[in-house]
Amino acid sequence: MTSINIGFRVEGIEIVDFVQRADELGFESVWLPEASTFEPGLCLAAAAAKSSRIKLGTSVTVVPYYHPWILARRVVTLDHISGGRYIFGVGVGWRPPEFEVAGVPFNARGAYTDEAVGIIRTILTEGNIHHEGRFFKIPELVGEFPRPIQKPYPPIMIGGGVSAIHRERPAWPGARRADPEAALKRTARYGDIYAPPPFNDLPAYQYAYEQVLKYAAEEGRKMPERFMTVTLSPVNIQSTVDEALADIRTRDERMGKWWKGVYRSTGNPSPEERQKFGAVGPPERCIERIKELARVPGLQRVIVDFVSTDQSEQLERFHQEVAPHI
Repeated sequence: MTSINIGFRVEGIEIVDFVQRADELGFESVWLPEASTFEPGLCLAAAAAKSSRIKLGTSVTVVPYYHPWILARRVVTLDHISGGRYIFGVGVGWRPPEFEVAGVPFNARGAYTDEAVGIIRTILTEGNIHHEGRFFKIPELVGEFPRPIQKPYPPIMIGGGVSAIHRERPAWPGARRADPEAALKRTARYGDIYAPPPFNDLPAYQYAYEQVLKYAAEEGRKMPERFMTVTLSPVNIQSTVDEALADIRTRDERMGKWWKGVYRSTGNPSPEERQKFGAVGPPERCIERIKELARVPGLQRVIVDFVSTDQSEQLERFHQEVAPHI
């Protein structure tokens, strides 16, 4: 097995079988995005029941879609069901139409997230809370809130952009561009792990690492020695690049109308354009990219994002053709 902690980002109901197999193969973690068509908390609970060792996380939970009390219940429930294997991934979201459905102002999503995460941490550590803030007024919880297995609470992973990556990228039409340093400051204030976007820019990752340490010192916090989680995306292992790109296109088409807007905020890149960020084609490309990412300072893990019509088949190929060489 590889000496680098390897996780996988999985979409869809097949996460249960995927997690069971990844657990058997000895991989470190599996992550489910909020953007999945299925409810992530329920999927992770089912996956936890079918596994025993592997860590499970959200990559990421879009916090503004929820009341913090509801999220705190999800976090502590998943922590107990998994036996202390859950990692709480946090993000602010990025698609304005979804915020319209949720009834949360898109341009207030960062402030909403900060207040909510602070509330969640307090509930998990103290079992109760009295809070009056901009978005939430909580006089007191009724009854004793269950304490998590992991102390003081499950690790919090903050996802989001860094200025070196996002400065030139277009925002969603009509949306105000977020503060590029916000995710770094949020990590320093609340997080145990930082997960930048999967653009595989080593100088940007170096910058993020240094800035989180700087902001954490200003907050009077000390980050773990290894707190960087980076994602390699897209990954599609085939004999040739053309075969891999064809599989990615088929997968995109199967995702339907929803998928057409996923990359809108980055200019709707084609599979050919997206491949420069990931590892598409022969396994040697994936091996090379993961070895590059191993140079990220403070690296905790690499999350491999299989963009494929068959994620389980990709897992087997990764295990056989990539893992022995990294």
